[in-house]
Parts: sequence; C-alpha cells; structure tokens
Amino acid sequence: MGKAICLVVALGFACLAPMPAQAQNDSRSDAGIRRSIDYISEALKDWRKKNAEIIDAALRNPDPDGKERLYIDAWYHAALFMDKMAVDLFLQAGDKGLEEGYQYGVSWCMITKQQERVIQLAQQGNRVVQYMLASFYETGKDEKDNGLDQDLTKALYWYTQSANQGYTEAQYEVGEYYNEGKGVEKDSLKAAPWYAKALKGYTQKATQGDSSAQFMVGVMYRYGQGVAKDPVKAVVWYTKAANKGHYRAQYVLGQLYEKGEGVEKDSLKAAQWYAKSLPGYTQAAEDGSASAQLRLGYMYNNGLGVAKDPAKGVEWFTKAAKQGNELALFNLALCYDKGEGVAKDTVKAFGLFLQSAEKGFASAQYNVGVAYKKGKGVAKNPAKAVEWYTKAAEQGNELALYNLAQCYNKGEGVVKDTVKAFGLFLQSAEKGYASAQYNVGVAYKKGQGVAKNPAKAVEWYTKAAEHGDVDAQYNLAICYEDGVGVAKNPAKAVEWYTKAAEQGDAKAQYYLAKCYEKGNGVEKNLAKAAELYGKASAQGYDKAMYNYAWCYRDGLGVTKDMEKAIEWYTKAAEKGNMYAQFDLAKCYEKGNGVEKNLTKAAELYGKASAQGYDKAMYNYAWCYRDGLGVTKDMGKAIEWYTKAAEKGYVYAQFDLAKCYENGKGVEEDYAKAAKWYTKAAEQGNANAQYNLGLLYSIGDGVEKDDAKAVQWLTKAANQNHAEALSSLASKYENGKGVEKNPAKAMELLTKSAELGLRGSQLKLCLIYKDGKASLGISPDAEKAAYWQKRYEESSGIKR
Repeated sequence: MGKAICLVVALGFACLAPMPAQAQNDSRSDAGIRRSIDYISEALKDWRKKNAEIIDAALRNPDPDGKERLYIDAWYHAALFMDKMAVDLFLQAGDKGLEEGYQYGVSWCMITKQQERVIQLAQQGNRVVQYMLASFYETGKDEKDNGLDQDLTKALYWYTQSANQGYTEAQYEVGEYYNEGKGVEKDSLKAAPWYAKALKGYTQKATQGDSSAQFMVGVMYRYGQGVAKDPVKAVVWYTKAANKGHYRAQYVLGQLYEKGEGVEKDSLKAAQWYAKSLPGYTQAAEDGSASAQLRLGYMYNNGLGVAKDPAKGVEWFTKAAKQGNELALFNLALCYDKGEGVAKDTVKAFGLFLQSAEKGFASAQYNVGVAYKKGKGVAKNPAKAVEWYTKAAEQGNELALYNLAQCYNKGEGVVKDTVKAFGLFLQSAEKGYASAQYNVGVAYKKGQGVAKNPAKAVEWYTKAAEHGDVDAQYNLAICYEDGVGVAKNPAKAVEWYTKAAEQGDAKAQYYLAKCYEKGNGVEKNLAKAAELYGKASAQGYDKAMYNYAWCYRDGLGVTKDMEKAIEWYTKAAEKGNMYAQFDLAKCYEKGNGVEKNLTKAAELYGKASAQGYDKAMYNYAWCYRDGLGVTKDMGKAIEWYTKAAEKGYVYAQFDLAKCYENGKGVEEDYAKAAKWYTKAAEQGNANAQYNLGLLYSIGDGVEKDDAKAVQWLTKAANQNHAEALSSLASKYENGKGVEKNPAKAMELLTKSAELGLRGSQLKLCLIYKDGKASLGISPDAEKAAYWQKRYEESSGIKR
C-alpha cells in the first residue's frame, strides 16, 4: 500500500532532517563544529535505536552477501555526510535482496534530486522502484517535495507495471484506482481481479505473521475488496495485527468495538484499543508522519484512548497541516470554525478550508462553498459557492450535490434550473443522503423538475423517513392519511406522525393530536390529544395553540378552564392565527372567560379580517353596522360585508343583498340584491331562497317569473321556512307558476301555521270560520277555534 511505504520512509528520515541552519552557518567556527558534531551524533544515536534489530543481526550472524552491512553503511553515510553516496549503498543493499534498501535508496534519490535515476530504475523493471515511483506521481511535489508533478495517469501506469510483476502493494493500488476512478474511468469490474490478486498476496504474508499484511487483509474483508464483505473476518485479522503491536490495527479495532461492526458493541474495549494505539501514533507523529499527526489530533480532539484535549488536537493537526496534509488542513479548519481547542476564527478557518480544497479534498471544497454561500470568513458570493459545490459534487460528495441542487432549484449563484436540480438531488439521494431523498420525494409530489408521480414521492419519502428525516416522516404520514401515492392507511399515518412527533416536530405533534382526538388510525384518546397539542403549543405552533385553547374551553382531555383557554387563544392570536383572533374576539364580545370588551373584540375581528377570514369579516361588518366597539359606519359595514360575500360567506351574501334591497348603507339596487340573494340561495340559505322567490314573484331586480319564484320558494319550503311555505301555498291556490292545487295549498299553509307563522295561523282561522270553496274547505268552527287560539297565543293576546 503506497501510503504504508511512504509512512516507513517518513519515519526513517525523521531523524535525518537537514542540519539546523545555525549549525550550518557556524560550521567554520569551533562552536559551530561542536554543534554540528553533536547534531550528527544525536542523529546516529536515534538511527541506531530505530534499527537496533538490523544492526544486532548483522553483528551476530554471518553476512555472506554483505547486504546488512551495506544497509548500515548507507544509513551512516546518509546521516554523517548527507550526500549522494548513500543512494548507491542503499540500492546495492536492495540489489542483494534487502527490499528496504530500494525503498530508502529511492527516497534518498528524491531528496538529492536524482529523479531521473529513479525513472531509469523503474524502466529497467524494478518492481519496488516502479511502485515507489507511482506513489511519488500520486502525491506530487506540491504535497511532498519530491520534484515530480502530480500525475495520476502516470501513477496508475507504474502501479500497473509493478502489479504485473506480482508486487502485492501495487496490485492493491491498481484495484483502488479503478474502484475510485483515479486517473482512469471508474470501473469496479476491472478493480475486482486486482483486489483478488492483492488479497492472495497479503493473505500469504499475513499467515506468515506479517502484521502489516494482516492489517491489509482486515481492510479488504471489512470493505469487500477482492472478497465478499465480512466484518467478522475483518475483526479476526485486525486483531492478529493489533496483538503484534500494529497501532493502526489497534485504532481500527477501537472504531469497530465503538460501532459494533463485526463484533458486539463494547465501549470499554473500544477505549482500550484506542489507548493501545496511542503510543504507536505518538511515535510516528513525533517522527514526522503527517498521517500519524492527523490521527493523533483526531484522538485528542475526540478523547479516543486518551483524555479529551482539543488544544492538543489542534497542536497535532497544525503539525500535519504544515506538511500540506489535506485532511489535517480540513480538521484544523473545523477547529477554528467551531472554536474547539483554539479561539474561534472563521477567516482563519476559511483559509484552511481553501488550502485543503485546492488539494482536491471534497469535504473541504464543500465547506468552501458553504462559506461563500453564507459569507462566513469571506465575502458572500453565491457564484463562488456554486463553483466550489460543483468541484466537490464532481467527486460525488453527497452534501455538495445536495447544496448544488438547492442552488439550481432556487436560482442562487446560477440560472434556475429545476431539471438540473432534480438530477443533483437524485445523485445525492442515491448515495443515501436523507435530506436529498426527501427533496426527491417533494419533486415527484409537485412535479418539480420531473414528471409528477405521487407513488415515487412516497417511495423516496419512505427512504428518507427510514433514515430519520423528520420532514419525510411528516410528509409520509400525510400521504398515508390522505391516500396520495399509496393506499389510504390511517394506522400507518399515525405510525409516521409518531416518529416525527417523537423527534419534536410540532406539525407532526399537532396532526397526531388530531388523530387521537378523532380516533383516526388510533384509539380515541382526548387526554393524549391534549398532551400533544400542549407539546406543539410549547414550540409556538399557532394551530396547536388554537386547538389547545379549544381543549381548555370545552374540557376535552383536560379540566375545563376558560382562563387557560383565553391564555392560549391570546398566544395563538399574537402569532397571527386568524381563527384564534376570531374566537378570542367572540370571548371579548360576550365576556366569556374575560371581561367584556367590545373595543378589543372589534380590534381582533379586524386583525382576522385583514388575513381574509370571511367569518371575521362578517362580524367586523356587523360591528360597524351597529357601532359595537367602533364608531358606527354603514359604509365600512358594506365594505366588509362585500369582502366576506366575495369570499363566498353565505350570511354576508344574504345581509349584503338585504342592504341593496332596502338601500341601507348603499343606494337601493334590486339587481344587486338579486345577485347576492342568488349566490346565497345557491349555497342553500333558506332566507335567501325565500327572498329571491319574492323578487321573481314581483319582478324586482329580475324579470318577473312565477315559475322561478315557485322554484326558489320550494327550495326554502323544503327547509321548513314558514314564510316560504305560506307564499308557496298562495302559488298553488292561485295557480301562479305552478298548476293550481287547492289540497297542496292547504297542506303548505297548514305546515307554515304549525311552524308558528302568525299570518298563516290567522289565515287558517278565517278559512275554517267561513269556509272557502276555491280551496274545497267547508266551515269548521272547531278548527277555526283551534287556529284562533294558536294565533292569539303566538301574538300574546290575553282573553
């Protein structure tokens, strides 16, 4: 694995850093010479300590090929003289079969600017050199000062040359390149055989006890590289490597026990493995390994295997960042962005994010986009945000894909394009990002950027909901409740409302309360309904506040308490809920639960009216008509009657018609009266039907038409409208607009009288008293007396 060998190289040369500038400058003086000798002496001591096993083996055992001696001499020469001679010695050790010789020799070539020599060795077919040359092309001189420009295509070429010669680490890298699409088109099918070859090689080394190979076998089983994914086997191999002191394996085991991946979740064991990995990472970090410094920063920052110390985390992130490590730059940026372990500094954070982003790290590119969008640490620039989101999105970053989709959806920093937005949402959704899955659902529901498809909307809402997206859970509940895109299922609706409500979503709590209130999809439970209304109310959801007030008003699920009802009506009204404003106005109008206050009532009716609530408009008109809480003003009354009538409020239509008919607050206009009576009559208002029937009978505002008069009078009569019954009886008696029918006339007149209409009672009294041939009625003193008595009782006449 390229990264593994680069780490070895980094560790090897940490003790052989160039002589301090002061020592070099003072080398001509006695003090300078002493300092130089001390520096070289310390470097050699450090080198001997790190390579004690090799040295001891060379001294104790015969060395017929002299490869160990060459290796030792190479290190001595490198440390003492820091010149090109070390390269020849290292490479000679490599030629004699000591692979480390090639590794260090090639690394020294790069330090001493002998890149052409490395390329020549690679061209001659040395598989170790080919592998290392590939790794140098992969990192490039910007990340590691190796004198070569980054070139992933060349990196893949040399990895492949090495892999074709059976070099396991190179085989793995070729698999990675094809799997991730680095320097070549992404192709998992081409990656598979290379992974399989690498696995075979690593397994062979692993069974011989090589801890690095054991670690890599664990990696491949964990991620399913060249073999079916098997978390349990991954743990087995990681454990083998960890027990041999492989600190990276120890750290990964900490992760696996923490997550419960391939092993039973165990936070104690996780902490133990993290702690075991700490010395290894610390040593590697102190030796200058940027990746170890990064990991150490992460461990201190999160308290993994060590007491949490964000400041220490920042210290190690900074060391790795100075080496150009893009992940360290990113993590250090996060620390400055959040003020963790260091004073918060969004400008500094932005600069670090940008450095990491320019190195191609997708998460950093995304964060640069966020900074430009919000103006965080840099001037707000939506177009720049789109530019960086795009870079990260092209690498498949799901957050960037989502945010870029939002930009296209809203036309922020780019021309609005809902089709493009949908495509980006879909890409992010397919990567499992819940918010994107929800937005794909919304797009299918509304037909936004894609053909409307309620069933598809439900499909994506479900994916997002199962990932815990609260908006998706709420919308999915609505789909099940209304049967949109899925079969109606009240119980399912309750299930998803409950999940969203448990996450604290006020709307879900409100609708779930309604389900409990009505017993829709769940057993009716007014106490539970009131409880949920209360929870949503506490979050300031005005609809819930209104219903919660209603619970206290009528004692539904709670003890009746008008004071509490007024409290919640008031809160909802203050948030602009027009229904609460209307009901609270009625309370002030009638003095229900609060001291009567017509001025306050009128004020609240006015607020609800301004929001277009037709009932409030009608009552507001009524206030102006009668001067209740406001100065009497028929012009204002007509204005609000008209607004309510135009919104279809039937009582306003009727009252407005009466105003036009009687010239009250407006010029008398029978045509307009007829217009508004008609609208109210068509909505089933019996009074309007009756009055409209009279207009057709007389021909006021409409052309006289007895047939139409009969039609409307009949509708009103069918609603037991006493006056309409009486007028309709007259039509049947005289045969106007309908065929003459004395029996029907008497039937209708009698019904009108029974409903208490005094005129009909008196008329029946007279008919029975004298008899009426045209109606087929003979005198009947008893019936005449009955109706006279009824008339007198209804008139309040005392005998």
